[in-house]
Amino acid sequence: MTELRSITTGIYDCEHKTAPQAAIGHPLIRTPNIGRGRFLLTGVQRVSDDTYSQWTRRAVPRGGDLILAREAPVGGVALIPDGLNPVLGQRTVLIRPHHTKVSAHFLNYVLNGPEVQSTFAGQAGGSTVPHLNLSDIRALRFSSLPDLKTQRKIATILSAYDDLIENNQRRTAILEQALRASFDHWFDWDTAADLAQAIGQRVGDVVTDVRQSVLPGSVDEGTPYLGLEHLPRRQLTIEEAGDPRSVSSTKLRFEKGDVLFGKIRPYFHKVALAPFAGIASSDIIILRPRLLRQSAFVAALLSSDKLVAHAVATSQGTKMPRANWDVVAQLMLPAHSAKRVSEFEDLMAPKLRTLETLASMNRSLNSQRSLLLPKLVAGQIELADINVDASRVEERELAWQQTGIANQGGL
Repeated sequence: MTELRSITTGIYDCEHKTAPQAAIGHPLIRTPNIGRGRFLLTGVQRVSDDTYSQWTRRAVPRGGDLILAREAPVGGVALIPDGLNPVLGQRTVLIRPHHTKVSAHFLNYVLNGPEVQSTFAGQAGGSTVPHLNLSDIRALRFSSLPDLKTQRKIATILSAYDDLIENNQRRTAILEQALRASFDHWFDWDTAADLAQAIGQRVGDVVTDVRQSVLPGSVDEGTPYLGLEHLPRRQLTIEEAGDPRSVSSTKLRFEKGDVLFGKIRPYFHKVALAPFAGIASSDIIILRPRLLRQSAFVAALLSSDKLVAHAVATSQGTKMPRANWDVVAQLMLPAHSAKRVSEFEDLMAPKLRTLETLASMNRSLNSQRSLLLPKLVAGQIELADINVDASRVEERELAWQQTGIANQGGL
């Protein structure tokens, strides 16, 4: 077995206080900004140069380091690219790989892989608010690592999956931006014209709040489970799901085509279109279009900045605000007519289908990569006959190593 602290030069905790924000400056990496292997920087908060200097006194995050989320949600890890110059937000940890012992790219895959993620889930379980202790992170043990050359070769193979995933995500972002922009262009929030022809005057007139409770143990094996951690920020599509066997309390059943609205901290803008049937956390509001042929209209409506801002403004609670659907449902709809909605649906429904296809491809790629990683690490796949050029990974990591040597003792 390998112990994490044996292959790192430092594991540094964050500042345990809120960093003052600035309009421009260094990105503040909070737990919602840490995905599985990559950073989610849409809407990232910023801090000034002065705050950056104060918040990096323990260690200055640099290219080749990793940031781990200790809480909310637990276990996400991402590799810092060159030039990002981030600041650690609360409930995060900086991991500095020992570049002569471990490939930073490879370690990123290992920490996000099923073996370590299962360990994290076990260590965080049982708490009211699941979190990882710094001592457990430092003492984390996982399967022995292959030699450095093999690590880089494996990282290069797995990165090919990442390249395809990221390309699909770029296409997804463009399509979703077009959907939201088209909705704002077609439907005017600021006027109440043509109300006589309106399908409904309020949000609750076009969607219904579905509350079908279910115990996780009663669902069929293989049924997808979606928690808040599976809903990306400002993205309608879902690219990963959990196992219902990992949860125990009562959940809510949803169907394909429902819209899942993250209730806790609605400012995270977690609104997604269900690509399959399954069960969801009770922290998610299940919303179903009242009419069949309104999928694009409803998806764009519920994920619009106007509606999410209203959910934030009317949320209840301070430390962990919750959206109140009964209040949100009373929001007046933008001016629209049955004809206008039908035309919008004709235009946007094909784009929704493309989004679903791209998300399905990424779920498949993520699954293949997760299955491939343990087999590659265990040597169950013969790498000698695979022609892989790992020079790009090696060059990047050698540069990080030289940066570390140059900064040694300067932290």
